[in-house]
Amino acid sequence: MKRSGPMKRAQYMTRRIVKTKRAKVSLEERAGKRGARARSLGLCERCGRRAACEVHHRKNRSQGGTWALSNLLDLCSPCHLDVTSGHRAVALEPGCGWAVASHQDPARTPAWLAGRGLCLLADDGEIHETEEEVA
Repeated sequence: MKRSGPMKRAQYMTRRIVKTKRAKVSLEERAGKRGARARSLGLCERCGRRAACEVHHRKNRSQGGTWALSNLLDLCSPCHLDVTSGHRAVALEPGCGWAVASHQDPARTPAWLAGRGLCLLADDGEIHETEEEVA
């Protein structure tokens, strides 16, 4: 079946619109995502069972959160959904650290990581295990 002229033009315009509407990815975002993936080795840092496919900001970007590695967690989709909407209050608790309040510093607030326990995340990608709340 041969496509008509208007149909071809519509497909061409759709592809062109999709390409031009994509947001530019900053160098900080790219480096943050790459660093979080390297730290997690591709596994969800919350459950440790599924492949990580989403980067989560512990301190929301709207609250001043950055792309620093201390502010990022590499999570699977179900865990990311659970942390951001399902059990937000639990994620904010001191023993979890999956989310950080707007007045807290992610580099000084430990996060519970699967297989490691409570850890401080450093901006250089290092993980420092701790047993108590720092901030």
